[in-house]
Amino acid sequence: MRPITHLDRLVAMLALEALCALAACSTPDGAGDSSGGGGNGGSSNGGSGGASTQVGAGGAPVLPPIQALPATAPVVCDGGLRPRAYILGAYHTILELDPETLEMHSLGTFTCPPLYDQPMRMTVSQAGFAYLLFQDANIYRVDLTTLECTTTAYVPAQLGFDDRDQLINDLGSEWLAIAPSDDRLYMIGDTIKKPTLASSDLVDFELHQVGAIEPVFYVEPNFLTDMKMDAFGRIFALAYDGTLAQIDATTGAVVAEDHTGFYANSGSYGGCAPALLPYDGALYLIGGCDDGILRYDLATKALEPLGQLLESVWAVSATACVHAPSEPDAGADAAADAGAPASDAALE
Repeated sequence: MRPITHLDRLVAMLALEALCALAACSTPDGAGDSSGGGGNGGSSNGGSGGASTQVGAGGAPVLPPIQALPATAPVVCDGGLRPRAYILGAYHTILELDPETLEMHSLGTFTCPPLYDQPMRMTVSQAGFAYLLFQDANIYRVDLTTLECTTTAYVPAQLGFDDRDQLINDLGSEWLAIAPSDDRLYMIGDTIKKPTLASSDLVDFELHQVGAIEPVFYVEPNFLTDMKMDAFGRIFALAYDGTLAQIDATTGAVVAEDHTGFYANSGSYGGCAPALLPYDGALYLIGGCDDGILRYDLATKALEPLGQLLESVWAVSATACVHAPSEPDAGADAAADAGAPASDAALE
C-alpha cells in the first residue's frame, strides 16, 4: 500500500468540507465566534484570536498549521553566539554538525557504564552537556568538552513509561528535550495508545506529569520518531508519516500540526533513526543512516533537500537558542541616510 500523501489529505479535507456545506453544518457548541477577540497568541495555551473550532471526520478537531514565528521572544545563545548541533553516531561517537553547510567533525567517543548498550535518544544543553537515554532505560550525562560520562539520578519507568524491553524493541519509547531555560527536561512517554508529556529538573530527574498528548496525531502502525524544543519554548514532535505536531509545554495538548511531506520510512528519505532538529530558528529533518537532511520552512510549508550527511545518525540535537544578530554600524547607517558613503561621513 502506498503512503498517504499530502495531496490525499487535501482532497479528503475538501470533500469533507463539501459534504459539510451540503448538510448545512453549523459551528459546534462552545466554538469561538470568528469575529470575537481572543488572546494575542503570546501563550501557547492562551486565546486563539477568536478563530472558530473546526471538526473533522469522526468529530476529531482539525488543527491549525504551525506558526512560523510565535509572539514570544526566543532565547538568545550565551554570548550571542550561534547554537551548536550534535549528532550521536555509531559506536558511541559524537560529532558536531553545521546544518547550514553540512560540515561535520568528530568530537570523539565516550564510554558510559552500560558498555554493550546503545544510546537511543539525545538532547543537549547550553551548559555543554548531552543527556543520553540508553537501552538500559537510564539517562546518562556526557560532557561535550571532555566526553566524560556520568550517571544521572533518573529512575526508569516513572509514571508507567516504557521499560527496557519496550525501549530495545522500539515498539514504544521515550523522547527527551531540554527547555531553552536550560534547567528543565521534558519527556514524552509513548505507550502507543496513551502518550503523555512529563517534565523534571536536571538534578533529581523526578518526573511530573504535564498531561496527555491529545488529540493523538499518530496511530499504529505510524509511530512517533522524535521530539525537540526550539528557542521559543515550543515542543515539536515528528511522526514517521511526516506529521509535525506542536505540543503545549504546559498542558500536553496538541495545538497545531503540519503535514510536511517527509516520510521517514520511504525510499527517498528513509533511514534507521529519522530525526528532528530545530536550529537557529529553522527546522531540519534527517532521514537517518547515511541519508538526507532537509530544511522545512514553517512559513511556506516547503521541504527543501539539502544533501546527504553520509553518517549513521542515531540521534541529533542542538542547543535551544538563537544567535544574536550583529549590531549595525551606526556611522554607516547615518551616512546611508544622508546619501553619502560611510567613508566620506567618517572623514567629515
